[in-house]
Amino acid sequence: MGAGQSVTNKKGKSQLHIDEKELQGDRGANSRLEEAIKKEKANFSSASKKIQSQEKELEKKRFEKMVGKQAAAGPLSILTKFLRLSLKSEKKRSQIVPCQSPRKGEV
Repeated sequence: MGAGQSVTNKKGKSQLHIDEKELQGDRGANSRLEEAIKKEKANFSSASKKIQSQEKELEKKRFEKMVGKQAAAGPLSILTKFLRLSLKSEKKRSQIVPCQSPRKGEV
């Protein structure tokens, strides 16, 4: 092996070492991003559940208030109003688009 080949070989090894370090850094960044995504999904899920719980509680309070005002109007009127209120709530929920997880390799 000549002196020229030795220098070229050392440069190749040096570049390989640099590339390996860069790859390790990229893997670390990828891992941190995946963890951040998991945390955001958990936060989103928790917030979504809390919102749904609050919506149900609000719906219950509205219904109780409506029942108090409409007791004299008869049960059919109360049921009709409750169903309309439920339909509005469902329409609002259907407008919320769930968070989609990224496809493999899109991070």
